[in-house]
Amino acid sequence: LSTQSTWETKKTTRLRALMQDNLIERVLALERRQTALETRQIALEGRSVQSGSLQMLDTHIHAGNEDLNVTKHVNFARPFARPPQVLVSLTHLSVCSNTHVGVEAQNVTRDGFSVQLSIWDHTNLCSAIVQWFAFGEQE
Repeated sequence: LSTQSTWETKKTTRLRALMQDNLIERVLALERRQTALETRQIALEGRSVQSGSLQMLDTHIHAGNEDLNVTKHVNFARPFARPPQVLVSLTHLSVCSNTHVGVEAQNVTRDGFSVQLSIWDHTNLCSAIVQWFAFGEQE
């Protein structure tokens, strides 16, 4: 019994040491993550990020021989100090035939911008949704 008891005590001690080592590793990993997040926060200090999506089209249009543009304006929820960088991309596109489509941000101000969707060369477009992302200095 004494040998069994000593063995179980050693086993329990080793198990506790392993659990403690694992706990220490996990705490250190959390501290590294916290440092990384603080670094990102510092990089964004004084900056603002806003984003959204916009239904550009929900009806069928046909470009024919001429270029066709659909433009919609976006107002930022909070103005930027200066015109921000704006990225726009198509997140949904339903095309009936031909695929000649472009999307771009235009007339960017501190308060908003316009999104222009362009089609050409007999493109038949049924619907389009644009996602946008603006990054700039806070007001």
